[in-house]
This record gives sequence, structure tokens and C-alpha cells, in this order.
Amino acid sequence: MVEGKSGMRAWLVGGTVAAVFAVIAPVCGASSGDGAGGSASDAPPKLQSVVYGHSLTGRTASFHLAPTAALLPGNMPNTSITVQLPLFFRSFPSMRPFPLAYQSTPQTPYVVVAGNNYIVKTARAAAETWYSRHFAAAGYVLTGEATMGDFKTGQSSDGFTYTSRRHPGLAVDVSFEAVARHRTLVRYWVKDVLTPSQTPASLLPAATTAIQVQYVRGAGRAPLFATITDSRMIRAWIQSIDALEVDPRTVQCAPGNAGSALVTFTDASGQTAVVKVDSTCGQVTMQNYPPLQDKGIWKLVLRAVHQP
Repeated sequence: MVEGKSGMRAWLVGGTVAAVFAVIAPVCGASSGDGAGGSASDAPPKLQSVVYGHSLTGRTASFHLAPTAALLPGNMPNTSITVQLPLFFRSFPSMRPFPLAYQSTPQTPYVVVAGNNYIVKTARAAAETWYSRHFAAAGYVLTGEATMGDFKTGQSSDGFTYTSRRHPGLAVDVSFEAVARHRTLVRYWVKDVLTPSQTPASLLPAATTAIQVQYVRGAGRAPLFATITDSRMIRAWIQSIDALEVDPRTVQCAPGNAGSALVTFTDASGQTAVVKVDSTCGQVTMQNYPPLQDKGIWKLVLRAVHQP
């Protein structure tokens, strides 16, 4: 096992280290896209084209993102995403394999991705410094980093995730491997989680009269239940969920003792919608919507079941 930056751990798998990415801090622009998909909708809305990073100065690489899911949700935005990103001034595209590149993809059918490799004409440390500075200038913040290695070959690489400050859902994994004294292999992996035109609250009953909270405390412990009927508290729940942003992270977490909850919204006619809140992953999930990054919903769960 290898210990990586910021507590990342890696395990040997057939001689190659498979890394578990360490999230540092969640945050609320030429290559071809990897992946393709078809739409489940018979009449998709008119295609909208969006370019992120078009105002960047200096040399850039353009990435045309495509879905990874074979069958897309009916409310998947029909949007063509192009992302322009900083590209080191002495570089060229490369077909060289990069098996140690860090490349994560959020587990949702609403994701679109693209990737490409480049050889940059400088040492790895200098390349990492250049990219750190230029991604920050382009409006990205570092949200994770990891080191991968192969015990058999002695090869190693560094991976960094940069998340857009301006566009929730957009993130880039950039990996670096030294291939010669002044040559570094760089892998871009660009991913964006598209947000449906509806708001999260639109998927809840329009006139919710009750909220049932089932707090699951972990294996071997009985769940706790609570029912909320006060209209002000119901409104506070709905407004809090509606304010959440899509989660661009690739969340890798195992069930633990922190707990989770199923929250059921019900109206007078009996119509229901279920929202899952996972405290370990820091996510809120609901049907027909990409995962949301939790900011305060878990506190509402604990308050409802009178837990500290």
C-alpha cells in the first residue's frame, strides 16, 4: 500500500496501484470526447451549445464532452458542452498510453466527459506548478490530489482535480507522469454534471403536507423515525433542498457509523417523493436528478429525530 498526498491510499492490483482519491474541499474551458450515448426522449429539446473558458488567454485545449450512459434520462439537458482549458505552451497531443492516470467519473447518467493526452516539454514538477497556477487563473480550485505508482515498473504519477468556481458540476482531473528528463505526459479528464431545467423542489409534491424522516444509524441499530407537519418547517426543508447544487465529485465512500436517512415528502392526495441523505458521502439524491452536494440537510435530519 502507498500513502498519497492528503491521505490518499493506494492498493496494489496486479502490480499496479489503484488509488482512492482524497477530496480536499468541495466547491459551490484539441481533443475528442470519450463516450457516446442515446436519449430516452422521443422529442429532445433544441440543442444548446455552451463554451466554457472562451475568454482564456494563451494556448488552450478544447474538449467536446459527450455522455457516457447508453440510455439518458428523459430530462437530460440537450446541451453541447465545449470546455477550453489552459495548455502548456510547449506541448503536443500524444497517443502514448497512460495507465497510471487518475480519471474519475461521477456515477450519474447526467455526466458528460472528454479526455486527451499531451506531451509537455518540461520536467514534471515544473509542469505541475504551471498547471496549478494557470488553472487557478482560469477560475478553478484544487479539490483533490493523489499519487499513483506501479511497484513492478517503478513508474509513478500525480493526479489533481480542479473544480470550476463558476460552473457547478464542472471538474477536471489532470495527471502527470515523467517520461524523459524534460518530457512529461499529461492527461486531461474533463467531466461536467448537467443540471435539468427543473429545480430540485419541482420533483417534490407541490403541496407537501407531511415529511417522514427515517434515520438509519448503522448496522445493528434500530432506525429512528420522525414526522413533520408544521408548514414552516416543511417550507424550510423544501427551500434548503432547492438551494443545493449538483455534486461534481466522484464520491468514494463506504457505509459507516455516520448514518443515512430516507426522507419522504407527502401531499394530501398521497403523492410521495423520497429523498436520500447520506452523511458519509455528503450527498442528497432524488429520482430523476443528478446527485446534490449536501449543505445543511443532514443537520435537519438530526434535528428532526432529536440527535445531537
